[in-house]
Formats: sequence, structure tokens, C-alpha cells
Amino acid sequence: RHEHRILAGELADDADADMFGELFAHAQQDGKLAAHIDVRHLSHLAGMHVSEGVRHWAAGTYGDRSFTEVVSRDIAALIAGYNQISA
Repeated sequence: RHEHRILAGELADDADADMFGELFAHAQQDGKLAAHIDVRHLSHLAGMHVSEGVRHWAAGTYGDRSFTEVVSRDIAALIAGYNQISA
């Protein structure tokens, strides 16, 4: 929802709205993310995982697994996949 307000121009697109952008940009500069990766898009996708993860966690669908365990694993898989795709 916050993202929709940013896209509609209702809020400034600042660092607080992007939880992964700076981290991913540094990782790309350090060579840990491939140069062809669109960091802004990857950050958006990771944020979607967090948002959806909260919903699933709140609904109890993770069982005994923690929110962090599930969502961090999903985001790691997303990053690994993007790193393997060639430009």
C-alpha cells in the first residue's frame, strides 16, 4: 500500500520506502550481485516477499518456522536466481 502511494506521487520516494535498495546496490558494487541485475526491481520484489510473508505469518501458515526463516530463505532464492540469469 505504501508503494502504491509512492507510485501515485502521494509520497516522496525516499530511502525509508525501499528497505533493500541500498543494501543491494552495495552488494552489486562489491561484485556480490551480477552487474546486469536491476537493483531497484530486485529490491521491489524482495519487498513484496516481506509484505506477503507478513500476511502468511499472521495467518499461521508457517507453522513452527519463523517469519525470518521463511522470508529470508525466499529472498535468498530470488537473489540466487537473478544472479544466475545472464544479461
